[in-house]
Amino acid sequence: MSKEVSCKVLDLFFRELRKKGLVPERLASDTGLSVAQLRNKHERIDWATFLTFMSNVGKIWSEDELVQMGSSFFDTPYVRPFSVIARLLFSGPEFYAWVFSKNGIGVQGFNCVEPNVERVNDQRIRLELKLRPGYAPCREFFFVAKGNFTGMPRVLGLPRAQVQMDLTSQGAIYGIDLPPGGGTLGRIRRALLWPFTVRAAAQELREAHGLLTTRYQELEQAKSVLAVQADQLQTVNFLGRELTKHTELKSLGDSVSQLLSERFRCTGQEFWLARRPGETLQSVRQLGQLGPGEPRQFNLTSSGEVIGRIDTWGLQAPTGLVEALIPWISIALDNARNFALLRSETDRAGPAEDGILRQRLARVEDPVDAAARAPRGAGWFRLSAGCRSPGDSRLAPQRVPAAQADQ
Repeated sequence: MSKEVSCKVLDLFFRELRKKGLVPERLASDTGLSVAQLRNKHERIDWATFLTFMSNVGKIWSEDELVQMGSSFFDTPYVRPFSVIARLLFSGPEFYAWVFSKNGIGVQGFNCVEPNVERVNDQRIRLELKLRPGYAPCREFFFVAKGNFTGMPRVLGLPRAQVQMDLTSQGAIYGIDLPPGGGTLGRIRRALLWPFTVRAAAQELREAHGLLTTRYQELEQAKSVLAVQADQLQTVNFLGRELTKHTELKSLGDSVSQLLSERFRCTGQEFWLARRPGETLQSVRQLGQLGPGEPRQFNLTSSGEVIGRIDTWGLQAPTGLVEALIPWISIALDNARNFALLRSETDRAGPAEDGILRQRLARVEDPVDAAARAPRGAGWFRLSAGCRSPGDSRLAPQRVPAAQADQ
């Protein structure tokens, strides 16, 4: 799930809530996240969670209060350092255009909102905020935005703007009348500072800001990929341990079939098994609809020998997840097959051999016990500083010994 909203934008509401003497949990109600998560400025949340958060906001503040809250943001001490630079670099219309440019600070907080700024004249701007298709509108958000647009000229040392807002089905359109004097003062500043190549410096700052924004977005994407990979590795670890508990071929087959059907939405399955070393594969189980089209096949191997195969139709699984589980299934199948072979020999043995074979069967190590005694990290997936694929031998599960009779 994508995370469209930066948690930085939520801090304003928590600060204002403190002034009312209310507990911060009021804002976190029904979001599924803790207050600490919502106040972490380095995190992001999805739009649906933001809608719930803003619904909580609407239960505490009126629409007029939301406008006032958005406008007062630019009177806070946090804005002062930026204000000093902005007064030197921008006129009123230029400031709005820069904030809502492609990589401007106005679009960092909400990557599902598309702004469009039109300069009507030196004193008037038309600004449209439009949600991308598929995103539900948020009335409280647009009222806070109206307050933001009202207070933005304060950054340039000017009085507040006059803003008219018209809500649309997917956003809002704002008519912004800038206070008098901004354009004149801006021209004077630019004339005085032109010898010092302020515009060149401003361009460099804009480019640097755009580069930083791009890098931040790349880091967010990489973070999402790593989170998915970590979740997959944890899933493989858990499912693999569950599979190695089975020492009966039938129970193992039932477990794998259930896994493929329920978790990976497999519509058809066929299992093949070589019952003894060196024998050819034979179909031992068929489930669901074997078609249409060719199956997706997974070989199960032991010491380089193919001991089984799983054919699947309609498999729906993340790339690499099933492949990462195949070594675990192979180990479980090898152990279950060896258990079956030893039991078969025991059943056929005469009285003289029966005791010896039963001793061998008793020495077959239970896979769960072996896993419990294995050194930490020896048999399970682990994350290291480098990103390794599920097929990396250092990440593959170690084989649980099937039998130790000949040692």
